[in-house]
Amino acid sequence: MLNSEDIIRKILSQRPDLTKEVVLRMVRQKREGAGRLLTNEGAAHMVANDLGIDVVGGDLKTTLSLKDLIVGTSDVTVTGKVLITYPTQTFSRRNGAMGRVGRFVLQDETSSVNIVLWDEKAEILDRRVITQGMTVRVNHGYVRAGLNGRPEVNVGQRGSIVPLSPASEQAKTMTQENLKKIKDISLNDFFVSFLGVVTEVSPTSAFTRSDGKNGKVARLRLGDETGRIRVVFWDDKTEIAENLVKGDALKVVNGRTRIGLGSEVEVHTTQTSEVVRLETVPTGLGIPKLTLRKMQDLIPRLSSVDVIARIVNIGQVRVFDRPSGGQGRVGDVTLMDETGFIRLSLWDEKADVLGKLSAGDIVLLE
Repeated sequence: MLNSEDIIRKILSQRPDLTKEVVLRMVRQKREGAGRLLTNEGAAHMVANDLGIDVVGGDLKTTLSLKDLIVGTSDVTVTGKVLITYPTQTFSRRNGAMGRVGRFVLQDETSSVNIVLWDEKAEILDRRVITQGMTVRVNHGYVRAGLNGRPEVNVGQRGSIVPLSPASEQAKTMTQENLKKIKDISLNDFFVSFLGVVTEVSPTSAFTRSDGKNGKVARLRLGDETGRIRVVFWDDKTEIAENLVKGDALKVVNGRTRIGLGSEVEVHTTQTSEVVRLETVPTGLGIPKLTLRKMQDLIPRLSSVDVIARIVNIGQVRVFDRPSGGQGRVGDVTLMDETGFIRLSLWDEKADVLGKLSAGDIVLLE
């Protein structure tokens, strides 16, 4: 890694019209402009960027890829592009002192990770020393588990952030160009962008949060030729889901991966996510195929199963009181194929289908 003296020498070798004193003054001004939050190395990098001099040489690899981060590591240095920045927040410590914390998401070719900046380091975000699309190096961070159990790199007094290149329009849209197939989406992605066709839409549900505020959530499934995945919309984002129908093509940008129902990976839309309904299904986006299962292959907690079976018996629709208030409905149907029997439960509006079915009918459950 180049230190500040190495960078200054490289600047002077490419700009003989400048003296070392002039470059040092430019570095000092850059540090002062950032409230002295930048190291000499970081300020020298930014001066080189301003002068159009590449001091990185195209090699942004570090000794540690983001996918290799392990909780408990006390000293890591990683490099990547800033995917998303979040506003800083203040908080009260147990001893009554005030603290500050800021976060941004760093992405390299292997994964993405939350970078957590504590106290004076968080001012880097307030002063916009680093912004979305920049390439930065995080020096001497320590790795802890975040709220979701995933590794996060924390930057305290010993750590530093070094900008390596300015943001560019291409960098800002990199996630839109790096679209994944659904089968390749995993928790390692943290934030992910992909295309899909709507295969299932569930009604929006209202709920009350623990702080007494009202919230809304909507879920749908998107699929491509490689598989299907659940996408979850929260609060204002639910309006997008309410206007979608089966067969619509979507582009999801910067969706956040989480473990959801049935321990499946889900994609949740956040304030920084973008969901675009496409006018037509893009060329190359395959329509998801059904994966039919036999009765003997159905086990608890499978999600989104497809079954063809014959109706043996149709039960009555029952009305019940929900613990959260209000009433619900459920009706049961007994199904069979050549491998066994199973009970199908139809909830709420799906129970209306019972009036259209008869024993002996062959049905497809999608």
